[in-house]
Amino acid sequence: MAVVASSLRDAVRTVSPRSRRYQQLLDSCDLEPSQVAGSAPPGADVIICGCPRSGTALVTAALHQPPAMVTVMEPWDGLRLEPAQLFDSLRQELAGGWLRRGRLDLGALADRGEVAWTAEGRPQAVQVDDSTLLGVKWPTYWQLLPMLPDTRFVVTVRHPADVVDSFARQPGRLRDGLEYDVAFNRSLNAALGTIDSIAERRLALYDAANRTVLEHAHRPNVHIVRYEDWHHDRDGVLHALSRFLNRDLTTSPVRVTDHRPDSRERHDQDGLRAAVVDASLTARDLGY
Repeated sequence: MAVVASSLRDAVRTVSPRSRRYQQLLDSCDLEPSQVAGSAPPGADVIICGCPRSGTALVTAALHQPPAMVTVMEPWDGLRLEPAQLFDSLRQELAGGWLRRGRLDLGALADRGEVAWTAEGRPQAVQVDDSTLLGVKWPTYWQLLPMLPDTRFVVTVRHPADVVDSFARQPGRLRDGLEYDVAFNRSLNAALGTIDSIAERRLALYDAANRTVLEHAHRPNVHIVRYEDWHHDRDGVLHALSRFLNRDLTTSPVRVTDHRPDSRERHDQDGLRAAVVDASLTARDLGY
């Protein structure tokens, strides 16, 4: 069973995004979406995905409620291993009571309800049993929706103006409207790279993800979580997720925080938000 090498795991904990070791890490992520067909996660396990900056980390943190459910946030092995292999290897790891892959800070979540990131490779204690449900989150896994017709997906959506504004605030490739430079995203990034305008490219990434989401949203094994719903009906979101996943996941410690603009600031934003919706190819169909 292929799992992350210890030397590479050590590198993951210390690499700078501009270092040679980071490039080696990206080069090791050689999985392509076309390789995934038929390699479904076992049983009732779940993939968590959606356009980047649409609330995938929040959903991942909210669903992490061991032993009922354990979630793993953006393990690099998810861009190396086919889903069946990935989920199997994670279950083997969790059987020992520890999780070393993924980047969700479980201590910050348990102690303060905080959605925080940590370095992959840092051991974190996790309680599991024979009925534990496993979820893995990579935003770009929306590309697997056509490949895995029977797998359960929790997919996030968010207003396009908030997503593209968040892209612009990121330090990495999302600021340029591009995904991680790995094999999994090669075709996607090639298509986006033909767009000269960065602003238009950011919106094109939003639309590329959500066009696929809309094509598969009718499936009973696909559950959509609207980011905005967390702020006015947190309990309702958790109850709906519990029904979809057939687990009581209503007691999450996660805190939902958001910037609430004052009325003048909101008024100034309204015109821009409407313009972004008009420019998007998917926002109206998503209900924005």
